[in-house]
Amino acid sequence: MRYGRFALALALLVTAVACTGGGDDTTTDDGDAIVTDELDFTADAAFGGVELESGFMPDPYTVDVLSGGTVDVDALDIGSDCRGYAATAPDFRLILSDSSAMIRIFFVADESGEDATLIINEPGAGWVCNDDYGGVNPMLEFAPADEGTYDIWVGSFSADDLIVGTLYITELAYEPSDVQ
Repeated sequence: MRYGRFALALALLVTAVACTGGGDDTTTDDGDAIVTDELDFTADAAFGGVELESGFMPDPYTVDVLSGGTVDVDALDIGSDCRGYAATAPDFRLILSDSSAMIRIFFVADESGEDATLIINEPGAGWVCNDDYGGVNPMLEFAPADEGTYDIWVGSFSADDLIVGTLYITELAYEPSDVQ
């Protein structure tokens, strides 16, 4: 099983670098790299996205992601509890095709004790963040959850720290402690 986790971590790292240029680089028409210090919700999500409607199955919806990047989220001053380092591009994009009574989004690291943060740009361009909902795992709840796009970043507390784990999206009263 350890080999499988190592292979997953390596695949996620390669995907993150390929999709986000190492977390912060975009290129000009000339192919020159431009380093940015912002979270860009217009960029393609590194680990894809999904469109869900109320009552989606399976619930929870899960996706493997790799946290971190070089953007200092705390320095952006986008809201309380917004901290850590994240990639420029979102890690994942959730599109709710209709409103829901409640959506919970949380991240659980594969290695117990690894500390991640959660940064979400919600419909209407507002920023919400969480660090340590339960233990070291971040979670955000939207009740009600408006239809629209939720761009999701999973951050780390060091630009050099990449955390392999699972992002959960649920309409149930499900939280990080339920999967540990």
